[in-house]
Amino acid sequence: MNILNLAPFNVWDLGYGKGRASTYLPLKGLADAGHRVWWLTSLKEVQEGDDRRLKQDGIEVVRFGVPRPSSASGISTLVGSKLHAWAFLVSGLSKGYAISRQTRPDLICAHQLIAAFPAFLLSRLLRVPYVVKTYGFFGEIFEKRSYWGKYAFRLPASLYVLVNDGTAGDRIARSFGVPDEKIAFLVNGIDKGVQATPDPSLRSRLSPHGESIVLSVYRLVPSKQIHLLLEAIPRIANQRADIRFVIVGDGPERPRLVDLCERLGVSDFVMFEGSVPHHEVPSYLAAADLVISLNSASSVANPVLEAMTCGLPVIALNTGTTSDLIANGENGILLEENELDQLPGLILKTLHDHHLRRSLGESARQFMLDHWPTWEARVAEEVRLLEDVVERHGTASTNR
Repeated sequence: MNILNLAPFNVWDLGYGKGRASTYLPLKGLADAGHRVWWLTSLKEVQEGDDRRLKQDGIEVVRFGVPRPSSASGISTLVGSKLHAWAFLVSGLSKGYAISRQTRPDLICAHQLIAAFPAFLLSRLLRVPYVVKTYGFFGEIFEKRSYWGKYAFRLPASLYVLVNDGTAGDRIARSFGVPDEKIAFLVNGIDKGVQATPDPSLRSRLSPHGESIVLSVYRLVPSKQIHLLLEAIPRIANQRADIRFVIVGDGPERPRLVDLCERLGVSDFVMFEGSVPHHEVPSYLAAADLVISLNSASSVANPVLEAMTCGLPVIALNTGTTSDLIANGENGILLEENELDQLPGLILKTLHDHHLRRSLGESARQFMLDHWPTWEARVAEEVRLLEDVVERHGTASTNR
C-alpha cells in the first residue's frame, strides 16, 4: 500500500538518527514490509544528506514551507500559532493533493493534531481512510489551550494511534468522544538486547579524574525542565566537587541553559554534549552513574526507558503516569513536584550508596525485560494496525 504522512516536523528531530525513534522506526517498518512511504512536512530546515538517507530507507521526504510561530509568550504568540495552523492547513492540503495525484495513496496519516484537518480533507477528496498519530499531550494545558484539540478529535478518523508516553492520551481522546475501538494506545519499544558497554575513551573524557557522572538525555526544550537540575548543582557542589553533569541533547533552550550555568557559577561541572546518534546513547548510559528526568509532562519517555533497560538508576519527577513505570525505592526514585528541594540530597545519597544504585539498576532492567515490548514487536503492531485500516476500507468499499 501507499502511505502519505503529513506532519509539522522532521522524521528525526535533530538530524538523521537523532531524536524521535517513535516516528522513524514505524515508518521504516512500513517500508521494510513492502509499503511505499511518503513524508510530507512543513519544515524546510534539514541537515545535509538527511533526506537522501531517509530515501535509502524507503521514506520519501517532500517539503513545503510554513513559517513557525514565535516561541515568545503572550497574545501575539497565540495569534501567531493560529495563523500558523491555518497556513499549515491550506499549504498541507494543497501540496498533499498535488503529491497524491502522483502517489495515489491508500492511506493518509496525520502526525499530531494540527495535521488532522488537511489529512481529513485529503482523505475525503481521495476517498481513502486516514489515521491520526500523536506523541503525547500536556494534560490540563492541552485541554484548556489547544486550538486544534477542540476540533481534531471530532473528525471521524479510522484509527487514533496514541503514543503512551505517560500523559494519558487515551483519556483525552475519550473525553472528545473517540470510542475505544478506534484507539491504539501504544508504549514505545525497547531494545532488550542492548548492553551499556563501557567506552573507556568516552568515560575518560567525561570523567578525567574519576568523577561521578549524572546524565540527562533529552531535547533541550522547556518541558524537559533541565534548568531544575542545573539549579540543584550549587548545593551539590558545595558538598562534593567530584561530580560531573552531562547533558546529551540539543534544542532551542540550550543558550539559556548555558547562560544559567554561568550565572550559577557551575559551568565547570556541566558538559553539554549536543545531540548524538541514537545508537550512541548506550555508551553514555554505560559511562553514567545516575540518570535524571524532570519532565513536566511525564517521564515515561525513551531516555528513561533506555536507561532502565541498561540497568541505570533513575531519579524522575512523578508527573503524568510515571508511577506506572517507576515504583519508588524499588526500580527507581520518584520525586514529587513539591519536593524539588530534596533533589540535591537524593542525588548525593544515590551516588554515595553503591549498593542502592546497583539494586535500583538491576530491578529497573528486570522490570523492563519482564513488562516492556521490544521495538520489533511495537513496530509490527503499528504496521498491522495500519494494514487492517486499509483492508477494512477496501472491504467496505467493495460491499457498497
